[in-house]
Amino acid sequence: MMFPFSSSDTVGCADPDVCMSVCGSESGCSNIAYPTLVINLMPAGARGMMLAVMMAALMSSLTSIFNSSSTIFAMDIWTRIRKQASELEIMIVGRLFVLVLVVVSIVWIPVIQASQGSELFVYIQQVSSFMQPPICCIFILGLFWERLNEAGAFFGLVIGMLIGLVRFIVEYSYTLPNCVENLPDPRPSIVKDFHYLYFSSFLFVATGLVAIGISLMTKPIDRRCLQRLTWWTRHSEEPRLDIDDWLASQSTGSDDNTSDAASTEKEKGVEMENLAKSNGKAEEAGLSEKIANKKAESEQGDALVTANSNEDPEVQIEEGPVTDHLNKSPILRVALPRRMVYWCCGIEEDNKTALASHTVQRNEMLSIKEDPVWSKVTNCFAILSMAATVFLFVFFG
Repeated sequence: MMFPFSSSDTVGCADPDVCMSVCGSESGCSNIAYPTLVINLMPAGARGMMLAVMMAALMSSLTSIFNSSSTIFAMDIWTRIRKQASELEIMIVGRLFVLVLVVVSIVWIPVIQASQGSELFVYIQQVSSFMQPPICCIFILGLFWERLNEAGAFFGLVIGMLIGLVRFIVEYSYTLPNCVENLPDPRPSIVKDFHYLYFSSFLFVATGLVAIGISLMTKPIDRRCLQRLTWWTRHSEEPRLDIDDWLASQSTGSDDNTSDAASTEKEKGVEMENLAKSNGKAEEAGLSEKIANKKAESEQGDALVTANSNEDPEVQIEEGPVTDHLNKSPILRVALPRRMVYWCCGIEEDNKTALASHTVQRNEMLSIKEDPVWSKVTNCFAILSMAATVFLFVFFG
């Protein structure tokens, strides 16, 4: 509690000129409060440890955002553009999209610096209040309300995002005057008198009303398409009907064929599950036998080459494409620029052909049941974590 008083000329500066000389911002230097606290009050070893903690937290946050964003783009957008894209192409597209996100993040830094007072914490909270409520609302509705359909979720998200984007643009279109100047706030009353935290609650409710209204005015989704996707069907073991097939059947009007296909898929799913359980060991034995046969063929081929070279000393191995003894197909040499691209993307020569030979497959999960023991252990740790968080918040608050 003594830190703000000891740093009144830096972090708690009141003169705009002093603040500008200390941290480059006329409105205040609250952004350097935590680094100044670490540098001035901690010993040498603890300073290094806290720096490592800050860097680790930053890296984990950025990697999680970049990874999830690239996965969404590669799996949900790129596969719509190229329906027969291979796993190799999906991998390269996802990693290139991460580079695009890094460039956008670097370009966005001047926008943050030019924001109101350059207060980073306030900026993060405002952007979260403008963009996250629609996503949270649609997720909760989709989890607990089976009547929500695609049209309601889509228009709810679009309208909610547009409202938040309009508030974001209006919020940062005006420059707030300094406290010393005693000038009036130039922002509109709906922005000036409507705090961004209250606006987040309003945006959440508005998105929910739009999604519920449009869902009630349109046709609901078949319950067979919602197995293990909602809270009420999370323990269902019935095969899930693909929503694209259901929409296609609705557009053609073949409801009878859809029901027959659904029953056929259900019988097929049960049969495949029983067959997998009964023949699991047999498949493992067959796979082991295949691997042993391949190893034996490879050893025989190597022995044959060695014998031929010993019998005829004039035989020389010519330089050329390497041939695989098992598949009898030459392994082509890759050019240096392409090898550099593969190295940057983390693609090895051994699995490149396998990744490029087949498309992405989505396997359906028939159950989400977990071990009761580990479920109880996880719940206990979650309760302990929440109790510790509440204690620390109350004790230090």
